[in-house]
Amino acid sequence: MFRRTLEPAGMHEEDRGPTIGARGVTFETRIAIAALLTAVAVLVTASGLFIFEQWQAERRNLSNDQAVLTQMLAGELAPVLSSNAPEAARRALWSVQAPPQLRAALLDAKGRPLARLGAPFSVTEADDGLIRSTTPVPVTGAGGATAGDTLVVAGAAPDITKILPRYLAVCGALFFAATGLALFMGRWLAGRVIEPVNRLSDAMRDVTDSGDYSQRVPNWAQDEFGLLTDSFNHLLAQLQANDSALHRAMTELVAARDTAEAANVLKSQFLANMSHEIRTPLNGVLAMAQIIALGDLTQVQRERVEVIRRSGEDLLAVLNDVLDLSKIEAGKMEIDAGQVDAEAIGRHVQATFGVIAAAKPDLDFSLEIRPEARGVRRGDAVRIGQIVNNLVSNALKFTGKGQVRVVIDGLGEDGRDGLKFTVTDTGIGIPADKLPQLFQKFIQADNSNTRQYGGTGLGLAISRELAQLMRGRIEVESVEGQGSTFTVTLPLARIAESAAEAPAAVAAQAYAPEQERNLRVLAAEDIPTNQLVLRTIMETFGVDLEVVDNGRLAVEAWRNGDFDIVLMDIQMPEMDGMAATRAIRAAEVALGRPRTPIIAVSANAMAHQVKEYMEVGMDGHVAKPIELTKLHAAIEGAMAAIAAREAA
Repeated sequence: MFRRTLEPAGMHEEDRGPTIGARGVTFETRIAIAALLTAVAVLVTASGLFIFEQWQAERRNLSNDQAVLTQMLAGELAPVLSSNAPEAARRALWSVQAPPQLRAALLDAKGRPLARLGAPFSVTEADDGLIRSTTPVPVTGAGGATAGDTLVVAGAAPDITKILPRYLAVCGALFFAATGLALFMGRWLAGRVIEPVNRLSDAMRDVTDSGDYSQRVPNWAQDEFGLLTDSFNHLLAQLQANDSALHRAMTELVAARDTAEAANVLKSQFLANMSHEIRTPLNGVLAMAQIIALGDLTQVQRERVEVIRRSGEDLLAVLNDVLDLSKIEAGKMEIDAGQVDAEAIGRHVQATFGVIAAAKPDLDFSLEIRPEARGVRRGDAVRIGQIVNNLVSNALKFTGKGQVRVVIDGLGEDGRDGLKFTVTDTGIGIPADKLPQLFQKFIQADNSNTRQYGGTGLGLAISRELAQLMRGRIEVESVEGQGSTFTVTLPLARIAESAAEAPAAVAAQAYAPEQERNLRVLAAEDIPTNQLVLRTIMETFGVDLEVVDNGRLAVEAWRNGDFDIVLMDIQMPEMDGMAATRAIRAAEVALGRPRTPIIAVSANAMAHQVKEYMEVGMDGHVAKPIELTKLHAAIEGAMAAIAAREAA
């Protein structure tokens, strides 16, 4: 009975090594078959040699017998031939009692036959199946000389076809007896050989199924299989040690991952809280600076207010860089698929940095928008503007005199494949050994205590990450002391040949609604400073404002009042802005009241947060610190959207 195939359960085709030999035949069976085939080959060869040797032996015996008989006949015929009596020689030859298969011929000295016995035959050698024995017959003549007569005796050679059955019967009996013995011995030997292999196979299967590397295979032999068993046990020991080390490493890795995730959550919460806490006082600083700038100021006062505004905006830019870096590291930075107009980006660059460049009399600042760059493309205009503004800001910062040139060009034929922004300056340049580190976080070309230029070292790192998120890249060429060239290529597909006429910018002036009464605005804000800011801004816009301290009061005020729009803070006590918005939207449906525009006014301005505001039913978002133009545009946009919805 064959044993099972030695193959671990659950092994797939791709788990096996190269196939050598017969697949599906056990090693024990192969040993038995090899022993049997060897025995058969030896027995067949031995039997054939035995039969052939027996046949040759019979031929030799026949030849010897004929030689003796020939000598005897020659002795008897010699006296008769000496008397010169041929007839007597014939009678003497015929009188011999010889077996039927025996033949004889007496030849004279010239080879002529004198007498014959039995059937005629050729006395010369011929391929007729006869064995010939020739001997001379000494004949003494009258003169004493000896004449040479010859006696030839021939007999039929043994026929192998007649003796073969007898020997085959004997060999067959021996063959089957030996084959059975060989098969029995082969299977017995194979069983003895394969037993330790089966133990190892069973142990391997148990280890595979259980994953327990602490098992060991007992060793009962001191031969090669004993060495194999010892090697397998040593392998199990190594696997057990490696498995234990792997489990420890995995446990440590999971703990480290959990710690890192917890730290990342804490960092995100910290940054979100810090963003809110920093934007809140900045809201008061920047908003009030904007409002003060609208009044009648002397030149000195206006310059001082401008210093306050720029300082606040610089602090806000640093805060935004830190938040952007945090979003990129957390994988939460999202790229909006909006409309990109190269000319609008160029106008913004000119308006933003033209005044800064004008303050440097020895600096020439130029902007070129080539025809291939014109048209509307699909992309994130805000992030593209952030990249370009960062590069232009750096160029102006590090160039005291000479030239800063911005070129906006198209990619591919007629610019259909994207946009290329090139910012070239003749400033201080970048040392060659600093170029590889230029786009790393918190790295600057000059980190010494006596450095001339400030900055956090985040701008270029964030710009590169933003470009890569848009499947683009940033490249730099620079020679120290001669200047630098930064090139940004972005694959932005053109969706229209010309941009629609952009609405004119809304100046920070009084709001002039077309209706007879002033616009009624409800604001939910819990911080007194921000309440004062909102009151001052709304007074500037010329609207009626009611301020409440939390979301619950905002819902009650909305129920009891008639407001045209709601400005909703997010983080408030008792009820936050999102819960208040849900309550108002639900009440509108229940009471059948028309939809009231709700604009989120919050320091929580991350993209995923703004998306959540829109999902709960808000109509817009204005980030703190509040910019008057953006707030005014958000109010107008929300009111226009509601009016269009009602008209439809």
